[in-house]
Amino acid sequence: MLEIRDLKVTIGPFTIVDIERLAVAPGRRLGIVGESGSGKTMTTMSIVGLQPAEAAVTGSIRFNGRELVGLTDRQFSSVRGREIGVIFQDPAKALNPMMRIGRQVSEAIRLHMNVPAEKLRARVVDLLTQVQLADARSLLQRYPHQLSGGQQQRVMIAIAIACDPKLLIADEPTTSLDVTVQNGILELIRDLSASRNMTLLFVTHNLGVIKSISDTIAVIYGGQVVELGPTDQVINAPLHQYTQALVSADPGIADDRDLGAVVNQRLHTIRGSVPSLDKFPSGCRFRGRCVAETAACARSPRTEDVAGHLYRCWNPARSVTGSRGAAGAAGGPGAAGNPGAVDAAR
Repeated sequence: MLEIRDLKVTIGPFTIVDIERLAVAPGRRLGIVGESGSGKTMTTMSIVGLQPAEAAVTGSIRFNGRELVGLTDRQFSSVRGREIGVIFQDPAKALNPMMRIGRQVSEAIRLHMNVPAEKLRARVVDLLTQVQLADARSLLQRYPHQLSGGQQQRVMIAIAIACDPKLLIADEPTTSLDVTVQNGILELIRDLSASRNMTLLFVTHNLGVIKSISDTIAVIYGGQVVELGPTDQVINAPLHQYTQALVSADPGIADDRDLGAVVNQRLHTIRGSVPSLDKFPSGCRFRGRCVAETAACARSPRTEDVAGHLYRCWNPARSVTGSRGAAGAAGGPGAAGNPGAVDAAR
């Protein structure tokens, strides 16, 4: 459905995104996870041509066999909304405050689909009902500020699926919502993806969210994919030191352990923060923050493929399924393993 090869997004002399290969099959759900500033949103926005005007995109992004890199904005307009739907992370900013809800939901339908005017209202009401908004008819005449955050995000989802897209991109769609509302939105996206057989690209910084919605996880750091594999494998047995650190720092990844043990366990943190673009070190971009750094990390890491579980790390974490790998995250005896060997994905 979607295949990215040798993708680079640059602004001036700085490379923000550098992905050798990333793909998602039809009907599958790929989660992209990483800290703020890791390049997640820039990667996904470049797919639909919504990167900043000053950013240059090179390489290849093929969607259903069609090359997207190099399309003009006018050419992208036939893809965005019709073939690829996008849910943005802040509905209050994404929705037009001057337009009524009914008009905003119907806009993409009027642009891309041949729906008779007399049937358009019924279709909009049906979409609002599908995203579980009560009394959908009364919402048509309301403005975004008259809705709660959760209602606004459900309207955004209705807009994203209005034209039955083949691919749905959800860019941190629950970031601004409280936990209760967040769970409802996640369940809705998961159910809509399954019932409509939509391919899903879900972006978040929350591993707990990713665990509940994706089949496969791509962990991004410094604009590069540092680990890629089946969701359970990546979370329960992380191999890259950055993934290991993310898992160890997430109190929600505690499934089968006694609650008392979780409460009493020290919460690990990742030292430092994501560097600015001109401050990334040579070799592995995570070195300097990594507790398992060695001299080899100054060299560009190669990717090891372990039965479809890929990672780019000279000193991979030695993880145990069901544990949070505290030793690896804290720099203890379990921090290092065998170096990678095969170039595969960057």
